Amino acid sequence: MAGSADRIEALRRFGAGLTWGGPRTAEAARAAARLLARMSGDAAAVWEMRGGLPVLLARAGRPESEVPLADLLPAGRPSAEPAAWELHGADEVGPGLLIPLVVAGRVTGAVGVRRRPGGEPYDEDDLAFGAAVADRLAVAVEVARLDRELTISRTRSHGLLQRSVDGVLVLDADGVIRFVGGAVSGLLGWEHRDLLGTAAVDLVHPDDIARKRRQIAATLARTGAQLPFDVRVRRADATWCWVEDRITNLLDDPEICGLVVNFHDVTERHEAQEALRRSETRYRSIAETAQEGIWVIDPGGQTVYANQKLAEMLDRPLDRVYGLNSVDIVPEESRPGHLDRLARRERTGHEVYELPFLRADGEARVAQVSASPLFDGDGGYVGALGMFTDITDRKRAEEQLERRALYDGLTGLANRALLTDRLTLALAGRDESGPGVVVQFLDLDHFKSVNDSYGHAAGDRLLVQVADRLRSVVRAADTVARLGGDEFVVVCPGLDERGANALAARTLTALAAPFDLGGVEVQLSASVGIAHASAGQDSDAVVSAADAAMLEAKRRGRGSQVTFDPAVAARAATRLQEAVDLRRGIAAEEFVLEYQPQRNLATDRVVAVEALVRWRHPTRGTLYPADFIPSAERNGLIVPLGRVVLTAACRQAADWARGCAEPPRVAVNISARQLHDERLVGLLRERLQAEAIPAELLRLELTEDTLMAEPHRSVELLHTLRALGVGLSVDDFGSGYSSLAYLTRLSLAELKIDRGFVAGLQRDGDDREVVRAAIAMGHALELQVVAEGVEDADTAGALRDLDCDLGQGYLFGRPMPPADIWRLLKPV
Repeated sequence: MAGSADRIEALRRFGAGLTWGGPRTAEAARAAARLLARMSGDAAAVWEMRGGLPVLLARAGRPESEVPLADLLPAGRPSAEPAAWELHGADEVGPGLLIPLVVAGRVTGAVGVRRRPGGEPYDEDDLAFGAAVADRLAVAVEVARLDRELTISRTRSHGLLQRSVDGVLVLDADGVIRFVGGAVSGLLGWEHRDLLGTAAVDLVHPDDIARKRRQIAATLARTGAQLPFDVRVRRADATWCWVEDRITNLLDDPEICGLVVNFHDVTERHEAQEALRRSETRYRSIAETAQEGIWVIDPGGQTVYANQKLAEMLDRPLDRVYGLNSVDIVPEESRPGHLDRLARRERTGHEVYELPFLRADGEARVAQVSASPLFDGDGGYVGALGMFTDITDRKRAEEQLERRALYDGLTGLANRALLTDRLTLALAGRDESGPGVVVQFLDLDHFKSVNDSYGHAAGDRLLVQVADRLRSVVRAADTVARLGGDEFVVVCPGLDERGANALAARTLTALAAPFDLGGVEVQLSASVGIAHASAGQDSDAVVSAADAAMLEAKRRGRGSQVTFDPAVAARAATRLQEAVDLRRGIAAEEFVLEYQPQRNLATDRVVAVEALVRWRHPTRGTLYPADFIPSAERNGLIVPLGRVVLTAACRQAADWARGCAEPPRVAVNISARQLHDERLVGLLRERLQAEAIPAELLRLELTEDTLMAEPHRSVELLHTLRALGVGLSVDDFGSGYSSLAYLTRLSLAELKIDRGFVAGLQRDGDDREVVRAAIAMGHALELQVVAEGVEDADTAGALRDLDCDLGQGYLFGRPMPPADIWRLLKPV
């Protein structure tokens, strides 16, 4: 190679270039290869180790003298020792050096150099120079690897947040915490940064560590979720709490690459069980005088404890009840269901149900059973506790009511008369100091379409199945009624707010499964209104309140639940007036457009504008989208309003196309309802033809959430729109959760980075890395990248350094009328 002075100067420039230009692996590798080839007159090549295999990054010098890694090292893989190899072979091979790239004792790649046949062997100076180049290049390769790992980490974080319900941890295969999310801080008090990098078992109570290690080992042995597991963990304040966790092995999932731990606090449950054990003697005396039968059984159903009241109910001596299996008192036809309940008790938890039973004299009676699972101190299931109340007389009274036609003839549910009677009784017996009376009003969404599509007979079958599912989710003490059509009401005495919300959630879940209408599968949702009875209210008032809450749920998008409060009725009236006002404003052409410029960051030229709608309200003045878009969405007016905006934007784009040498693109925001409106494609085609504007001057902006709401359908729709020649843009990228697999299939033209990340570009390293990754991803997909919310020159400069294409924000101009945009453009 060349003289020492030349080498020192070349090495200095090479190192400075890496520092100034940033550690981009491919660029650094090419520079290193050129440097070595130029200084020696030889061929040079650079490889990076990925997954244990060499990947060629760059080569330089004579093509006929390339340096295959396998030729220099038969094993095909470099190691850290020795530092280099010198090859003296036949003339066709020539002298060679192979210098590993080493970071923290780990080989990250290699640099290979070869002289042409007949060249002089390499000496110690050659080796030292090559090693100096390799040292600097190794840093660049390592930083690039860390960049890739950061991208994987962020993708994994998005996936975990979609799965998070309670507290979420991700462990690596060694049990070390690599991700913290969900409600961890709220549950345990730890900051996320305090947990990262620690071993999960370090949080576990010493007495539970062995069991926890076995659980992790069992999880590693197979992919998927494990059974729930109770364990004590340490809070940030050094106290202990019980949590129930479930570990799922997702080490093979490229987006997760770890063991996912979902957990929630069950301390109260364990404290209650411990209190029960401590108070056994005291409660035994209470149990002996209770008016309900008390029965404790083991997991197999054998009697462990019974009180005298239960013996009287069964018409057996108490000593003959001990050792009795619970299945022995159940009629033959009811035994399968009873055995199934016993088998599921550990998983289902507390449950209230009716149980037919036989007395010793053969008399058939019915009991209401309130059953709960019992666990030992280690969380092992040891049996169940049941409270028995003989409700035979009440059941006979109910049968008499049925004979008086108090039930719906189609579904067998209570009708309006029985509902009123039950609700009146519940209100009269309401305890002001305890849980109140709750009424749930349920209406099926789009039930009319079932009747219209499949006939009224199919609609009746659907109502019967709905009734069956409602019966399956309520308590024995609750009343389910059908008022008529597809309206149902549930009366729940002795239920608090939490219980009411849980019942509504169970109801919606039960109705979400498909219905079988004689070979035709139908899926629909329901809207649920909840009302809590107030003092002095009669049955009609409570049902009316629940009805009003149900209507509010429908307005919020159906398939949801709403609890009535005095403001619900007022909001309903307000929203009705909003709808009337919006319709009038659209008809009166009170909506106008302003445009915000987008500048090319390299040329500072305005190349595009975004259309933003304003409402010139006759009494309220100028209103901005946040003031009326939500109302338009709720009231189904977003589609007609969108047609007004799209028409005006096309007309303005045509004016600029006729009057400017380089007319700007016009971007228009499209909502989810507009995207799926069957008239959208026809409207676009009509406007483009009517205004005679090139389709490429129009760009439709859609948010990530809009695209991912119905991804399969979105792919088809966007391909149809793209076929018109209209450009498509992902707006507010990074604020939602989008699948990269779908983004590559959407025929997009542009990606707009959310303003939240752009605002933190200068002060937040994480935001800067997100912006860098978004720009790189956009360019990799051949998309133009726009940064929103550019407010100052420093931010614009940082975006230029990151190779961002366009910028939009107050630095370049606020939204303005078309006349002001004209002054920024280049006229014909």
